[in-house]
Amino acid sequence: MSGSAEVLRSFLGKAVKDVYGRVAGTVISLNTDGVGKIRRLTIEHEDGGFSEVSLENIRIEENEIRLIPLWKADAERLCREVIVAQRKLQALDQLIQQGKINDSSSQALRKIYEENLFKGEQNKKLLIEHLTERSRRLEDSFRKLDELLSDLEVQHLTGDMDEEVYSLMGASLKTAFNRTIAEKKDVDAILRFMSPYEGMERTADEISHPLTARSQLGSYAPEKHDKLQVYLKA
Repeated sequence: MSGSAEVLRSFLGKAVKDVYGRVAGTVISLNTDGVGKIRRLTIEHEDGGFSEVSLENIRIEENEIRLIPLWKADAERLCREVIVAQRKLQALDQLIQQGKINDSSSQALRKIYEENLFKGEQNKKLLIEHLTERSRRLEDSFRKLDELLSDLEVQHLTGDMDEEVYSLMGASLKTAFNRTIAEKKDVDAILRFMSPYEGMERTADEISHPLTARSQLGSYAPEKHDKLQVYLKA
């Protein structure tokens, strides 16, 4: 993330949101290195907990700090590490066939590359499990939103809710839905990207930007939530 110390200091004591617009907490401290350069922010969360966030995991949008979910950064880093390890092993085999590396050197390097690849594969499995669970939780959120919208419609139809409140609640639920579906799309795009990549070549753009590179997967729009579409069109 780019930004001067003066810009970052202006956010002290202010609310910070995640990239989906949810309030994540308040910036309470700026952490610097030995030469005074800002490296991390300390965030106080609404539950009273604290977390330190590196500048690589935040961005400034419209005079607000946005937190990038750790799973996004972890997914991109993990994909890059695994693919680099695979390519190093391929290059090593090629150099051995060409007689450019002796046996002792090749064995030592192969051990290092294979260990890196094994660690990457293990971390990949853990991340996939985490994202799969997150995807399920987001689907539960869709069901809850559907329930809230159904109750809203009932109250409106029976006259227990006036038009102003009906419109305000509908807009609020629409915002919640947009946040949820945006994260669901990102989570599912990462899952689809990571699951089949063994033995497949990836372009440099795919490695650096797996979300945008997989935009052809299409939008996630569960048909079961028809009432939500009424508010999306509003």
